Amino acid sequence: MNDDMVKKWTALSKKAQESLKKLNSLNTSSLKQLTKLQMDMVSSCLEGGVEKAKSLSKAQSLSELMAMQSTLYKELSEKVLKNAQSSVKVAMETKHAMSELIKQGLSDVSPIAVKTSVSSTVQKTAAAKKKTAKPAARKAAAKPVAKKAAAKPAAKKTAVKPVTKKAAPKAKPAPKLEMPKPPLQSRAEGDAKK
Repeated sequence: MNDDMVKKWTALSKKAQESLKKLNSLNTSSLKQLTKLQMDMVSSCLEGGVEKAKSLSKAQSLSELMAMQSTLYKELSEKVLKNAQSSVKVAMETKHAMSELIKQGLSDVSPIAVKTSVSSTVQKTAAAKKKTAKPAARKAAAKPVAKKAAAKPAAKKTAVKPVTKKAAPKAKPAPKLEMPKPPLQSRAEGDAKK
């Protein structure tokens, strides 16, 4: 019995290791593809920047410059869109390959383990339902309805007056500040000091 269990455990470990190797190689290849796409995008952006700098020197007028820039931006946006589509394609291929690996891994699992797992799950959910079952709520007895008083006519509504803003008091202009003037000296005094 122990030898049989050890053999099964060894086989299961080998299959798990093989699956991890496949998963690792799948992740590595998709990462390489995405990195290549990213590097292509960076190089195309750098090329677009160089072309833009060259077009600045060649432009004779503003309208010519704008036409060159719009052409460059159109080309760059097409490259970005193509790159994004390629990235999505790589992601979808990786997803599909991973789902195939998961299906393959699930098919390799022994049916006994699956039956044991499913039956224990079913038992747990049944026990949980029994614990959470609540008795039906009782209906309240109907109460007699009191007669309603006749509605009173609505009072006339007065029109709401729009709020007007009051004008802010006008501020007085600030007094002009003047620099103090140096005292006037006579020519004779000024010449004497020199």
